[in-house]
Amino acid sequence: MTIESIRIVSFGRLRNYSCTFGPGVNILEGANESGKSTLAAFIRYILYGFPAGRGGALSEKKKRINWQDGAASGSMIVRVGEKRYRLERSTTATAGAQERETYRERCRIIDLATNTPVGEGAVPGELFLHVPEEIYMNTAFVQQIGSPRPSQEITGAIENLLFSGDENVSAGRALEKLENVRRSLLHKNGKGGELYRLEEKEQDLGARLLRAEAANAQILQSETELAQQERDLSEAQEELARLRAAEAEARNVVYADEFARLHAEEEKAEACRQALRNMEGMPAHLLQESDLYDLQSATDRAEAGEGRLTEARGKRVLCETAPFEEEEGRDYLETVEREGGCETLLARYRQARKGCIGGAVLLALSLLALVGGGVAAIALPGAFATSLVYAFAGVWILGGILLAVGLGLYLPAAGRMRRICRSYALPKPGAFLDRYAGILRAREALARYRAALSEAQQAEAAARDAYNRSLSELDTVVRRFGSRLPEEDPIGYARTRLSDAKRMMEAKKDKERELHRAETVIRELLPHLRNVNEEEILSALPKDRVLHAEDVNPEKLREQMESRRRKTEDLQARKQGLEKQIGEARARTEDPALLQSELEELRLEEAALREKYEACRMAYEALQGAGTRLREHISPRLAEYMGRMMECLTDGQYQMVGVEQNLNVMVNTGEATYSLEYLSAGTQDLMYLSLRMALVDLLYREEKPPVCFDESFVYQDDARAARMMELLFLLAEQGQQSLVFTCHSREREEALRMDAAHTNCIVFPD
Repeated sequence: MTIESIRIVSFGRLRNYSCTFGPGVNILEGANESGKSTLAAFIRYILYGFPAGRGGALSEKKKRINWQDGAASGSMIVRVGEKRYRLERSTTATAGAQERETYRERCRIIDLATNTPVGEGAVPGELFLHVPEEIYMNTAFVQQIGSPRPSQEITGAIENLLFSGDENVSAGRALEKLENVRRSLLHKNGKGGELYRLEEKEQDLGARLLRAEAANAQILQSETELAQQERDLSEAQEELARLRAAEAEARNVVYADEFARLHAEEEKAEACRQALRNMEGMPAHLLQESDLYDLQSATDRAEAGEGRLTEARGKRVLCETAPFEEEEGRDYLETVEREGGCETLLARYRQARKGCIGGAVLLALSLLALVGGGVAAIALPGAFATSLVYAFAGVWILGGILLAVGLGLYLPAAGRMRRICRSYALPKPGAFLDRYAGILRAREALARYRAALSEAQQAEAAARDAYNRSLSELDTVVRRFGSRLPEEDPIGYARTRLSDAKRMMEAKKDKERELHRAETVIRELLPHLRNVNEEEILSALPKDRVLHAEDVNPEKLREQMESRRRKTEDLQARKQGLEKQIGEARARTEDPALLQSELEELRLEEAALREKYEACRMAYEALQGAGTRLREHISPRLAEYMGRMMECLTDGQYQMVGVEQNLNVMVNTGEATYSLEYLSAGTQDLMYLSLRMALVDLLYREEKPPVCFDESFVYQDDARAARMMELLFLLAEQGQQSLVFTCHSREREEALRMDAAHTNCIVFPD
């Protein structure tokens, strides 16, 4: 059996708490007083209820029942094999004396496949785990402090379960009972027991039979006198019967009128019930107060959601129609974005400007070279100029090269600059930086505008989703009233439906009050008429009767009947006196026929008891041998399982564990054998846990229970705690669910490190 989820309505300090468990290892971590032990106690409460018996000031009921509402309640969903069940249990304090608490408890088991109750009156733990609460608490419910050895009562119950399947059927008690039965039949010395008593009784009956036959003749004479007395009494009784018939007739008249009134009220009540049944098909459905409350709440939520949606839509429209903050540069944003963005535009401008400046410089140098060479050629003397002709030619060639390069740089750069000025309406290239600053401001304003618009649109979408969810919830409630929510004006439709339902509820209450008045009259009449047969009353009266209840006087007839009754009682007393004499004589004298019959039955009984004596003797011998063999078989199984667990938990330090027939545990360290008292508290706890797990493996044959560890690893060091977690994961692979309640993070960290995918962690708030 595995626990899937828990829902606590009210239990101790936990209220309206829910959690979900995994099929393997579950770590429930929280500080002290956070509710871990309360949750563990709730699991035991759901399976077995509160412990039996009355407690003192700190009884389990007083600790767990909430002080405010005086109740403890909740549910738990479990899986048993392939089926899922919801286990519900509630305990409510009822009125009682202060010295003595009284409680009303309710438990149900719901099959979730069919949603129907099963196992009426059964205890869930005993139904699914097949063990009583004491066995469960001493095996699968592991607390912080515990003895490594189960109590003597648990030891006996374990033996009984393995022997017969019932913890209350003890082989030892059976042997004791067999021996007691055999001793009760016949003592070993042959001078006591039931058989010895029957032999003596047989001799006594023979003597009594002879005495009874002699005394029986005297009784016959007294019986003749009694017959005459009975005749006189019969005459008096006939007169009394006549008076009773008259009184009965008068009483019938009264009953007939009361029945007529009863039927009139019943017809009125049935008419009210029929009217109420007719209301069930109306829009108000079954007209429950909870339905009206749900419809009112859902309508209010939908109306509030509609208001929020309208407000969000208005904000979005206002944002869309808001004027643009930066007009300058707005018209150029699309061109900038199309050409690569502001950074690309700035780079193009700088590159064009650099090309224009470089080309202009080269053109100026080329012009200087050409003009300077010509002026020098003209100004110098002819003979000197002729000698420098090659130098002048070189200057002019250099000027030409600079002119060509300058034109190659300047003309393309000037073209790009003109295109930039044309695209962005610049009167001159020097105005670019101002225009660029305006574009940057426009881009930032556009970003703010888009962000505000996006936020408004998201708020509108969120409001629309919330409004649609509220309409969906409203439609779900409206469906209870036999209709669907229309697309147009759904809130107005719901308000109309609510108003109609309230009017229908008032009509229903009027009919219920009228029904209550009729049922009150019926309840007053029914106790008086419950044991009266109406058909007999009416058939005893004439069909055309004129008498009614006010015309008869049953009391007067009863007085006359009482007088005749006293006379009859006098005769009856004299008759009884005579019968007493005969009875006393018969009491002193036994019936010979009865004595003869008793003697024969006694002989048959003696023969049957002798057969029973032999059967008890044979059963005692067989059962004694079977019990001894069973105890010899339990101990090795427990020791072998514990040895495997201890070897894993202690890294091989303790692997030879012995379990005696009385479940005492012994440990062999390799040097000597010790009892648990010689080991550390942590090692004793490991032995304690190992024995618990061994008992779980031994006792739970059909369904393994979810094992709860309530601060069970507190005395273990980190290494042994880690090995314990490894063992829990191994058990999880075999289908064993574990619930570890702890106030430390160590267990959670180890579990997540080992297998995070199969670890379910629940953290309790402080």
